Amino acid sequence: MVCFFSLSAQQRLAVFSAGNDSAQQLLCISIDFFSNIPAAQLYGPIGDHFAAKYVAPAHFRFDGKAKGDLSGPSRIGYFGVNNEPIPAYYSHFLEGAIAVYKTKQPDDDTLYALQDEVWTYNVMDELGFIDRAAADQLEEFKKASAQFSFRYGLVNANAETDSTAQTHQTILSKASQVYFNRKYTSKQTEKPDSIQFTDSSIIYQQAGNRRTITPHYHDIPIPELEKMTTALKEAIYFYIQDYRMPPERADFSKSLEDPAGYVLTFSALNERARYTMNFKLSDRQPGQ
Repeated sequence: MVCFFSLSAQQRLAVFSAGNDSAQQLLCISIDFFSNIPAAQLYGPIGDHFAAKYVAPAHFRFDGKAKGDLSGPSRIGYFGVNNEPIPAYYSHFLEGAIAVYKTKQPDDDTLYALQDEVWTYNVMDELGFIDRAAADQLEEFKKASAQFSFRYGLVNANAETDSTAQTHQTILSKASQVYFNRKYTSKQTEKPDSIQFTDSSIIYQQAGNRRTITPHYHDIPIPELEKMTTALKEAIYFYIQDYRMPPERADFSKSLEDPAGYVLTFSALNERARYTMNFKLSDRQPGQ
């Protein structure tokens, strides 16, 4: 249970009881990916009666004496070094995810999988992929994972059938890359000023610079794509914002899904997979 970035805030824990808790210890997971793990500090139950008095002796293990501070039918408690509350939408997701975990074989592998799932949700929430008002946050997480996987090339962008699900770790690695690219950029991304299509290139102006993208139209008439100039400008903006480099290659294909439209895939010329980004284009704006 390690966050690989040096950050100032400290992780909160979701602590829960599962079966016969061995060695008088409770299970726990981190719910804050972008935070440090407290070192030799005491945790308190987050809420009206906060008092730092418990320890986390090992990864995924918490002081068994805290069982009295677990609440509700789910028997979950939230603990932190500081009394920082948990948003209701997040606690709804955590309760659902932990309930699913409890139906599985309670071993370290399933606990690691639960931790990855929670961190993945946390990062995608920070990136704006989670609808916090959704009633079912587990379903919202599935929907957001599909949207994120499509956008960042973790699944086939234009498959006739459902793509194979990606592992949460793959999504987590990509999402954290995107998050830190956005957070630590020193220069604001500007949208292109103009776009020109030719048979061999897409030329656009951005912040006074002339840039060129190598296109593959796959028999789609250029006049059809010219109707979507606004959407293409938005797509270029998103690509540069998240990867801190301009797109070098653009592949267009007809969308096989409703509503009808086109799929745009941006990538680097050397086809490095980590720099792939997909968009569903219409004459309005790119969708996720």
